[in-house]
Amino acid sequence: MKPLVFWKKKKPPIDYQKFVNELFNQIYVMVHESSKIIAERNPDNPEIRSKMEYWIFYSIIACASSSLYANSLQIEDRLEEALFYLKQRVDHWDNQGSEGMDNIAEYVHSITSRTVPDFNVYVEAVAAWLYINVRDETVIDIEKTRPYMTMANMASSYNSWLDEYVFR
Repeated sequence: MKPLVFWKKKKPPIDYQKFVNELFNQIYVMVHESSKIIAERNPDNPEIRSKMEYWIFYSIIACASSSLYANSLQIEDRLEEALFYLKQRVDHWDNQGSEGMDNIAEYVHSITSRTVPDFNVYVEAVAAWLYINVRDETVIDIEKTRPYMTMANMASSYNSWLDEYVFR
């Protein structure tokens, strides 16, 4: 009788390009569909309709960046390769995409690094970043932030996307 041998199968290498393309396609569709709804439901914020191109650009950047906000600190070293492909994909869509991703990362870090890690602070920072960039204003009018919070919450749904779907 042969002894039972147990060994761990080696996982195949991760195809980051495949996952990044899948992620980007999901984000692209979600942002376009939800942007129309948000614009309709917020008639008191006409700049969303008038600046729809900016709204969509910055919303896609926010969602893509949120996917890199990982729950698991163990995957941080693997995020660099995923980030490379994600920036490459975003730049393919818009040549200023990776610059936008760097900008949101800096902005969000400047806010979240001052507090104890809190996901609500992260969402508020994303909403503020959207507001500042879409409206091209530096002073935030709290009365007009609802659509930006809505989109930031949608962006946060991509939180740890890579952690859940790629690195599991």
